[in-house]
Amino acid sequence: MSFARPKISSTIRWNWDGDRILHECVVPSSRPVAGYGNSRRYEIDVREFIGSDHNAVMRETLSEDFKSFVRQQRGADWDFLHSRGPGSFDHMSSLLTSYVQHEIRYANRKVDYWQFPDETLFVKEGDCEDRALLLASLLTAAGISPYNVRVALGYVRRFDTGNRTGHFDHCWVMYKDEAGRWSILEPSADAPQSGMKPDGDALRNAKDTVGLEYVPEFVFNGDHLWEVNNPLHTARKRRRTLKQRWSGLHPTFYGEVHRTILNEALGRDGTAPDWWLQQANRNFTILFGQCIDAPDLNLFKYNPYDHFDNGYIDESWELVRTRLDTFKNQPLTDPDGIDSFAKAAHGIGDFYAHTNYAHMAIANGLAGKPTPYDPVKKTPAFSIDYSTDPQYRLGSKPLSTNPDVIEPAQMGKAVAFWKGRIISGRFGQTGDSRGVLEAPCYIPADIIKKDKNFAFRGALPHHNEIAVDKENGSNSLYNRGAYDDQLKWRKDAAVLQIRNAFKDHP
Repeated sequence: MSFARPKISSTIRWNWDGDRILHECVVPSSRPVAGYGNSRRYEIDVREFIGSDHNAVMRETLSEDFKSFVRQQRGADWDFLHSRGPGSFDHMSSLLTSYVQHEIRYANRKVDYWQFPDETLFVKEGDCEDRALLLASLLTAAGISPYNVRVALGYVRRFDTGNRTGHFDHCWVMYKDEAGRWSILEPSADAPQSGMKPDGDALRNAKDTVGLEYVPEFVFNGDHLWEVNNPLHTARKRRRTLKQRWSGLHPTFYGEVHRTILNEALGRDGTAPDWWLQQANRNFTILFGQCIDAPDLNLFKYNPYDHFDNGYIDESWELVRTRLDTFKNQPLTDPDGIDSFAKAAHGIGDFYAHTNYAHMAIANGLAGKPTPYDPVKKTPAFSIDYSTDPQYRLGSKPLSTNPDVIEPAQMGKAVAFWKGRIISGRFGQTGDSRGVLEAPCYIPADIIKKDKNFAFRGALPHHNEIAVDKENGSNSLYNRGAYDDQLKWRKDAAVLQIRNAFKDHP
C-alpha cells in the first residue's frame, strides 16, 4: 500500500471458523451470585454471554436506541438495513460497531468480571469483553447468522520502531462479510471514555507502534467454543487456558495504530461517517510486514493500472476515474461503491507514492505546497529531461534497467519517449523480481501485447529504487531528510485529493 502507516495485521493467517470444538466451555464468573456476598462465586458456560436472536432486550435496543442512532448517521439507511439485499448485512455490522463504540463508554474495573450484554446496555459502559459480547449479541439479534459471528479471545502483538514486540490480552469480534471474508470488528476503537488513561508499557509506547497483530486462541458463538491452532503459543512459553482473564485494548492505543491514508483523508475532519469508514477499512491489511490494500492481495492477478506502475499513468488514472464514477453513482450504502472508492483511494495514494510527480513539483517551486494533480487537464505540468536530470537519468546509476525487456540499443529512444512525462517504477516485469510481494506478479499478457512501446518500460527505474511509500523508508534517490520531506508532501497531496473525491458524492 502507498504510505504505509501503523496498521492492524492480516486476518488471513488464522482459521476464524475455529480448528477444534471444545466441549469444556466453563469459565469462572469472577463475581458472586447476587445477594450472596463476595465469597460465593460460581462458574458459567462462556456461550451464555452471547444473546440469541430471540433476546427481547437486544431487539428492543435495535428497534429504539439503535434506530435513533442510525437516523442521525449521515448516509445510513434504516430501510436498507432490513431489506436483506446485497450489502445490507455489511451495512448492519458497520453501524452496530459504530453504535457500540460511541454509545458504550470504555471503562476498566478493579474486579474484572464479564457483564452480560443486557447489563452492559443498562450501565452504558464496559471493558473489551463486555463490549465485544454486546456487539456479537446485537449482530445475531439483528438477523446476521451466528455462524458469521465469533467472539475472539486472545492477545494483540505490538511491533514498535525498534523491531521489539510485546503483547497484551484482548477480546474482540470477528465478522464474516458478504464477500466471505473474516474481518475484525473492534468495539474498543475511538470510544468515549470514563476518565480512563492508558496504562502499561504497551500503551505508554503507543506512538512507537508500527503494527498490531490480533492473535486468537479461542473463538465462540452462542452454540460452540473452538480452539484456534496457533504456532505462536509455544513462543509465549505457556499455554493459555480458557479460565484466564482478558484485559482491554485501550481506545487511544487503537487509534494510534489504525491510521491509513484513507482514514487520514476522511476520518479526522468527519468527511466520511464512521460507519462508512468501518466498512471501507475492510479493504486494508498487513502482509509480510507491509501495509497492503485489497488490490495488492490479488498477487496472482496483478494489474499495473491498479498501482500506477511501469509508467502506466494515463491508464491508471482512467481506472481511478471509473471507480470514482461507480462510487458517485451509488448511494453511500452500496457495497460496490464503497469498495470502488477504497480501490480508487489506493490508486490515488499509489500515484503520489510510486511516481516522480512530487519530485518534479517540489523541484519546480511547490515544496511545502501539496498540490493535487488534475488527470483530466494534466496540470500542473512540468518538464523533465531524463537524459540530463541529476537524479532521474534513466539507465545511469544508481537507477537500473531491465535487460530482459529492453536492449541497450533502444535506450536512446526510451529516454526520448519518456521526456516530459510523469514516470513510475517498473514492477512485475519478467526476470526482474526484487521481493516476495513482486515474485508472483506478472504484467498481464494482453497489456503487453497491445503496448507497442512496452520495451521502453524496461528502461524505467525499479519500483524499489524510486518509490516513497513508507515511514522510516529509503530509496536510491534521497537521503533520509529528503525522503521524509518527500513522504510528507506526497501524503498531504494524496489526502487532499482523496478527501475532495469523497466530497464529490452527491
